[in-house]
Amino acid sequence: MVFLLDPSRSYFWKGSWSNGFRLQVSEGIGGVAFYDQALPVGNAYNPPRHVAYLGAPVGSGGEMAVIVGATYRNVWLSSKPRPSSIGSALAK
Repeated sequence: MVFLLDPSRSYFWKGSWSNGFRLQVSEGIGGVAFYDQALPVGNAYNPPRHVAYLGAPVGSGGEMAVIVGATYRNVWLSSKPRPSSIGSALAK
C-alpha cells in the first residue's frame, strides 16, 4: 500500500504488539486515521533486545533505506504507555 504524505503535515504512527503487530497511522494525534492494519503472530512479542529503525535497516538497499527530508520527533519506544506530553510538538 502506498500513501502520498503531505510534507506540511504531521503524522502520528503507532505500532503495538500483543498477540500480533498492529500499525496505526493518523493525521496528527487524535486526527483522522487512514491506516490501521494488524498482523497476527503465533507468540507474544518478548525480545531479549529490541532495535528500532526509522526509515529502514542499513543494507536494505537504495532509496528504501532513507526517506529524504523526513523529520522524526517525539519518538517513544517502551513497554510502558506513551506519556501525554510527548505529543505536544504535533499540536498546532
